[in-house]
Amino acid sequence: TEANTFTIPMVGVIFFSFSSILTLNVLSNGFYKLWKVERFGFINWLKKSARSILFVLIFQLYLIIIIAFEIFLNFANLRGDTILSLIFLFVSTGTFFAILFRFLASNAPSTSGCIVGATLASVLFVISKSTISIYIINLSGLNLYGAAGLILILLIWIYVLAAIIYFGAAVAHEYDKMNDRR
Repeated sequence: TEANTFTIPMVGVIFFSFSSILTLNVLSNGFYKLWKVERFGFINWLKKSARSILFVLIFQLYLIIIIAFEIFLNFANLRGDTILSLIFLFVSTGTFFAILFRFLASNAPSTSGCIVGATLASVLFVISKSTISIYIINLSGLNLYGAAGLILILLIWIYVLAAIIYFGAAVAHEYDKMNDRR
């Protein structure tokens, strides 16, 4: 039984690793289609996978920073901690999206285009996060559907988040195209 206690977590880590690499490769392919870049082949897949692994580590650092800031706000008992939390979420998410747009795909828009797209995506993210939070707090039908209702809300949130990320990437690309014409 001691072998099983080691095997099950390892299977989970391997499954999570492959699923996150696959998800980020799909996201990268979406960026390539938005930015009209064609990359094929096994070597390109390996490069995208290496970027995906690096990005998973960046994402973990992003989550640790957000959690640490929220813990700090809870212990500090500052006035306006909700506003500080939203401002920090906006800035950290904007930075995260800019890094996502700039480094996940090999032929990314310029840094200024990534910042513009990330800022817009970050604004939309904070608004949608606040809206979904208000909806969950005021949801009376949660008891009616139970866990299925929460799974449905989670799936809707993932869809909205994907749309926000792709919209920010499209804005970054269009910003670059608009500045190239001048």
